[in-house]
Amino acid sequence: MKYLAVFFTLILAGCGSESEGDNSVSLADIVGVWDSSKVSGQGTNEEYFIIEADGEMRTFDYDGDSAGNGNNCYNTGEGVQLTDQGDGNFLFVNSDSDGFVAQATLSGDTLVLSKVDNGETETSVKTTRIESDFTPLCNELR
Repeated sequence: MKYLAVFFTLILAGCGSESEGDNSVSLADIVGVWDSSKVSGQGTNEEYFIIEADGEMRTFDYDGDSAGNGNNCYNTGEGVQLTDQGDGNFLFVNSDSDGFVAQATLSGDTLVLSKVDNGETETSVKTTRIESDFTPLCNELR
């Protein structure tokens, strides 16, 4: 999960808005639960992240998915803090990195985060799931 948080820290940013050149995505716009699951090879990596109104971001990676073939639990990552810098730009900082800036683009329920320095992108879809859906946590099973 630590790696997932670092991955988001390196990739998060968005692209897209209602009109070209006008990106007015704010922190309030991206608060919620996002599904960033990906199909790769022969499996699906089921991953989610939650962005709180105060900018705290937590990640949840399902260990029992076809990519992990692990236990029926979620690995979680915490400690990523988002700071709204205006114009759709967000600073992502966690305890393991110096941070990076990403631009967020929101189109309906689709959030695209693009890392400003290298253009890497991450696409996620807003979901109706809530934090209590991500149980049990793997560290609670040990």
